[in-house]
Amino acid sequence: MPFPPNVHPIRVVSPKARLKYPHAIYAGSAWSLAVGLWDGDRALLIRWNDDPDKPLGNPVSHSQPTWFVLPKTLHATALNEAANADLKRAEKAREWLEGHGPDEWPYDPDEFPEAQSHQNP
Repeated sequence: MPFPPNVHPIRVVSPKARLKYPHAIYAGSAWSLAVGLWDGDRALLIRWNDDPDKPLGNPVSHSQPTWFVLPKTLHATALNEAANADLKRAEKAREWLEGHGPDEWPYDPDEFPEAQSHQNP
């Protein structure tokens, strides 16, 4: 799905005061998922993608697209939906959320090849 450059999930890095190492794991037509450290804890993040009425998607703060934390009780449901698109990526996210691996999960450019022209230098 084509995203405007400023709202592609790999470009959404806010709220910067609370979020470190955001890593998009799923980009659906309506919503996207990411993992990252939120206030120092591993978290599954979600946001609504852009649409004609909300070109920056939702949520937005200070004109910047942002993520919000998905409650742990909804992790399985969201990751199962993401697994329908990419089982390996969803399983990798599930393991990371359980505490496996380093806190920083570097962006793998091969995971969203369509976004290469939109990356920050």
